[in-house]
Amino acid sequence: MDNYAMTGQYSHHSSNNDHESNNIVLQTSGDMGLFLTPSLAEDDIIMSPANGQHQYPISGNEPLAPNNWAPPPHPAHQAEMAGSLNEVDGLFDNQPAGDAAYASPDVLSTAVDGAQDTPSHVLANTPATANGQPPGQRRSRARPLDPQLWEHHKANIYSYYIEQDCALSATMDLMQANYQFQATEKMYKYRFKKWKWSKNPPRVIAASMLDIAEQRQPVERIKKLQSRHSAEDSFIQEGSSIHDEFTYRTPTPPSSGVIVTAAESVFENLQGTDGDLDMAGAATADTCTQDLRKFLDEGFCRTNATPEELYSRVQEAVKAIGEGTCNHEEAGSAFRAAFSYYRHHWSPTHSKTLEIGYFLATFYVKTGRVNDAHCILDWMTKEHCDDTKSCHAGTITHLISTIGILRQTRRDKEANMLTIQLLKHHQAPEAGHFLLQSPSDPSGPCAGSNEMIEDLIASSEPEKLAAMSTILERLSTDSKNHQLLQDLLPRYVQKCDGQPTLENQAIHSGCILAAALVTSAQYARAINTLKEAERLLNPFLNGNNESQCPLEPSTLTLARRLAFTYADANDPNACLRVLSTTLEHIVFDELMDVGTGYGLAVCDFLMSTASELHEKGFCKRSGGWMNQALLKSQTIFGDDHECTKRIQEVMTTCDMDIYFGGPPGTC
Repeated sequence: MDNYAMTGQYSHHSSNNDHESNNIVLQTSGDMGLFLTPSLAEDDIIMSPANGQHQYPISGNEPLAPNNWAPPPHPAHQAEMAGSLNEVDGLFDNQPAGDAAYASPDVLSTAVDGAQDTPSHVLANTPATANGQPPGQRRSRARPLDPQLWEHHKANIYSYYIEQDCALSATMDLMQANYQFQATEKMYKYRFKKWKWSKNPPRVIAASMLDIAEQRQPVERIKKLQSRHSAEDSFIQEGSSIHDEFTYRTPTPPSSGVIVTAAESVFENLQGTDGDLDMAGAATADTCTQDLRKFLDEGFCRTNATPEELYSRVQEAVKAIGEGTCNHEEAGSAFRAAFSYYRHHWSPTHSKTLEIGYFLATFYVKTGRVNDAHCILDWMTKEHCDDTKSCHAGTITHLISTIGILRQTRRDKEANMLTIQLLKHHQAPEAGHFLLQSPSDPSGPCAGSNEMIEDLIASSEPEKLAAMSTILERLSTDSKNHQLLQDLLPRYVQKCDGQPTLENQAIHSGCILAAALVTSAQYARAINTLKEAERLLNPFLNGNNESQCPLEPSTLTLARRLAFTYADANDPNACLRVLSTTLEHIVFDELMDVGTGYGLAVCDFLMSTASELHEKGFCKRSGGWMNQALLKSQTIFGDDHECTKRIQEVMTTCDMDIYFGGPPGTC
């Protein structure tokens, strides 16, 4: 019989005995010398060497490793079985050696009794289960920590793991040592996934790094043909044959990867989205590369550089682009890294984030990736819309910059529509953000047409018209907006002229329109526009002279602007006429400055006029205005006042920087 039969007999017998009768020690012959001790669990067997030095628990749930290997029980030869039984203190002497016989219950009982006489050093070395648990029982898992506790320590974990670039094990040790915060590695990894932290760069950044690494500089070689040197860039004569040893290929540009996405674009709500862009490979505004879209939605560029270093790289890239020595891959990588850092660590609407975003959009325009530029602008605009439902100053600044970039890409229809919507809705927060709304009448007039401008002016209340003046001034700084302003401003001036409280806006807008006309060399039309503005200004000057009231600082500013716009339109006589008329109507004495600061405002007006006259080439006139400023300052403040001393020093050195902080003048 084999040992399986014996095992079955033993199992049947042990089930009828108590706990003590289950502890059987069986010593086998040979070099292994193993003792087999059944434990409380039926399936677990502990095998220990005869010398009592090593014990290895073996269970159904624990695989054998190379260091804890023990030979499994196997069917033995009959002679081996008999020899093994005879060696257990002669307990099985009644069994004939070599016979295949079952062990009787009496024999097993006697063997159990004999096992109790086993030396103590053998029983002492019988191993116990780990941690006092049965081998088949699972260890209890660590309880998950409270999510609020994770959020409480989030900043500390971020400092160690991301900012200081510590390994996960080091981060766990530091958190446990410094904050008594203990969690498993699995818990940390799960929380990093929830927080969207990763030390691996995004796909778009890794791809750009790979592209830069794969760009190898060409090796300078001297080519020889029939023992004569041949320049590498020399031309091959037409019709010449190429030697068989030369291999050549035409490099192909990498695929742009442009795909059409289903994401809604802010510019989709603008009429005339087709634009008039005539550029090879340009796509509509609602398309962008997949990697760029993913970068904007999820991308976080991990970097060890400081914000100052990132911004310095951006400035270097901008300078290289201007000089024509830019590596496009390096510049794009610098822009994206800085943009990602500022938007995550500061804010998507922070001034630095916006500045770098405009650099990136302009860079895409110059490299022909117009759809990517629109993708950047679209994302930035949506961030402004989510930030507030009203059109605050930061949003206006962003939209004006966006209009400028749209005109760079020759999407004038979209730029015109965005301008009209900005002027129309920027003071209507109750209606939600206008950029996220679809046009109410898609079949209405085209963007920038006379009908739409007239509708804007006719539907605007006086408060809205007054607020438009500042936006129109900012739009006029970009010459690409002048075409639209030349159509819009005449109607705006006419509408303000009919309102009793909007005369200043009419004069100011007339000067804006004249400056735009001067830029396009329409001097005659500009002068006619300025004459109309001067007609609106004269009642303020004459009425002030009759009532003996001081001129408002805003009136002084308008008069100076009107005069020097005349000078830009090549009419210096009209410039001097307006300034002289304004100076004659300044009514002032020392009693008027008590607690008002009006005296300083008048001195600033006189000195700024003198400075600009000097820049325009009216040096003698400039000196006369300085004398007027000195006289007024001495009358109001006295000779020892700081304002009087500064004016005297300016007259001595001809350095306007002393008074205003501007560039020094020369006499």
